[in-house]
Amino acid sequence: GDPAAQLILPTEGHPIQSTQLMTWGRTWPIASSLTRPRRDRQVRKALLWGGGDALSAGMELDMVEHALGEVGVQVVRPDPQTYTPELFLELYRDAEFDVVWVASHGEFDHWKPHEVQLELARDLPRVGLDELWGIAPETEERRLLFLNVCDGARFADPGLLPRVGLAPGLASGWQATISHLWPVRLYPSAAFGALLGHAIAYGQNFFEAYVSALQGLGKPAQELAVDLERLYGRRADGRRFVLIERLERQESNFSRIETWGSAAFFQ
Repeated sequence: GDPAAQLILPTEGHPIQSTQLMTWGRTWPIASSLTRPRRDRQVRKALLWGGGDALSAGMELDMVEHALGEVGVQVVRPDPQTYTPELFLELYRDAEFDVVWVASHGEFDHWKPHEVQLELARDLPRVGLDELWGIAPETEERRLLFLNVCDGARFADPGLLPRVGLAPGLASGWQATISHLWPVRLYPSAAFGALLGHAIAYGQNFFEAYVSALQGLGKPAQELAVDLERLYGRRADGRRFVLIERLERQESNFSRIETWGSAAFFQ
């Protein structure tokens, strides 16, 4: 029969899913938790958290908030002035969120992979894998955790299973995770987030939305700007989205796999 997931041992952090898409035109989730995935939740409430100094994080979250709001999703986007590690952990534990979305920075030390960290804001203590491990609420259906951060999908595999890392370690039957396998550039990662957010808002399940976003990213930046403007249109006040304007000015081509192929999906 048709496989529902995959686990290739060892993977060494290679872009397996992107390579499969490029070669076969299809791919499957990575079964890092070895648990049976539950049905995706209908997205009714989403947490958007923009941390760190990434200039593109706000541009990305503006677009995602717009897409989700357009279809009636309740979006919680805390004021960065109120950020604390305690607030983030409280919201992360909240079972009401169907999507937890973090656009920030991640840090993975290959000599100390168990100390992988997520930056919540420039001047705040970082949150480590040990603080997040096992505290996602277990519910009948699964939510999505998207970490739009460098190295958030990178892992060490001392026991062969890809578990010592943020996205692979936090995946479970009740939480699908998406993040990047290596350090990523600002505008491609923000554009990936905008594509993912629109796909989720307009009815694709979490894995389908991941695949659509990967497939939509690999092109010149100016062509991607046209695609995003077609999907998003303009803000309610008629202004254009800043990310689209920035992409229009880029001469970059995102069609190489090291640019478009960094994201991985775990369950």
